Amino acid sequence: MSKRRIIAVVTLLGGVYYFLKFFLPPDYGGRALESQWANVSRFWRVMGSVMIGLGVINIFRVYGRKVVKKAREWPESIALLLAFMGTIAVGLVDVLKTVDVSTFTGVQAAQAAEPSAFTSIYWDVMFNGVLMSFGAAIFSLLGFYITQAAFRAFRVRSFEAALIMASAVFIMLGALPMPVLSDVLPEWLGGIRTWLLTGVNVGVQRAVLVGSLAAGLIMAVRMWFSLDRGGAMADGGGGLR
Repeated sequence: MSKRRIIAVVTLLGGVYYFLKFFLPPDYGGRALESQWANVSRFWRVMGSVMIGLGVINIFRVYGRKVVKKAREWPESIALLLAFMGTIAVGLVDVLKTVDVSTFTGVQAAQAAEPSAFTSIYWDVMFNGVLMSFGAAIFSLLGFYITQAAFRAFRVRSFEAALIMASAVFIMLGALPMPVLSDVLPEWLGGIRTWLLTGVNVGVQRAVLVGSLAAGLIMAVRMWFSLDRGGAMADGGGGLR
């Protein structure tokens, strides 16, 4: 049996366990499956740890190769690797210095560790200073890009397009968080926005939700039976055939 076929069989058995555990009554096998829940959860935790290790190795292989060969975007790769190793080192130092890790699991040791002054400064600078500032700047730019794209897309050439434009204007004006405009805009604008979102658009929202859930279910079934072509389980067409 090939490696891809083994992966497909393990995926199928895992899906069968969760499916039967959810649907079988306690007196017809459900209790026996429930009794093995601790072992199954421990197995998935081990597999999750392995996947984290593979992810770390992959980061160093991909971005380390760029740094060594000085390929495109190699300075950004250095910044990523330094930030990655620095964050891990700072977290591990506090855990190893303040906690007897032999009596804890990894998560419990991390929760019991008291952060040092350097660690607190590091988190404040990296997260509150750098990461949140970058995130605010990127999302601000995205707001302008979305507005520009909406301006180009909403061409008022028909009655339906005019309705869409008017609805978009009401929704955007009703969602403005600027207190300066609170004295200029009427109070009923927020009510119109709420009515458009929860009244007129509720049918569309429900249709999108049902469609998303159905698509997620279909995708889960295809992953369960390894039916996708081109994936890790694809062996001349995929699946267990």
